[in-house]
Amino acid sequence: MKKKPSDALAWFNKGSALLSPGKFGEALAAFEKAIELNPNYAEAWVSKAVALNNLGRHAESLAACDKAIELNPSDCLAWGFKGVDLLRLGKFGEALATSEKAIELNPSDYLAWINKGLALIKLGGRSEALASFKKAIDHAVQAGLLSTEQARRLKQLS
Repeated sequence: MKKKPSDALAWFNKGSALLSPGKFGEALAAFEKAIELNPNYAEAWVSKAVALNNLGRHAESLAACDKAIELNPSDCLAWGFKGVDLLRLGKFGEALATSEKAIELNPSDYLAWINKGLALIKLGGRSEALASFKKAIDHAVQAGLLSTEQARRLKQLS
């Protein structure tokens, strides 16, 4: 990154390009540089959380999600990853509330519906969890991630 070392967007783009091939440590370093250059760069905080999450550093990812949400309270991705982190940290009640907030912001976010279902299972709400998983399947079909036939088969498993 020789041309624009002070450009937070350039560092953000570098980090984003490193996420896809799974170079999470390198992506994290790029996002941290973007944040150093622009501490109010909400998208960089979310992406830092994604990298940390994929590195299994859930407490740090949670802190990055919280900062992203502080900067942009309507960032559905930040709320979604916060839910994942809370699930991994065993904070199921908080994970449920966070997933519900992500769903409020984007009702078709199938990952938020999955997170909600996982939290509900851990909290003993099996029938509610199944309903959440069915909604996740429906939204995954709408997003083109599952065929109607795949969705039908998954729903039969319940």
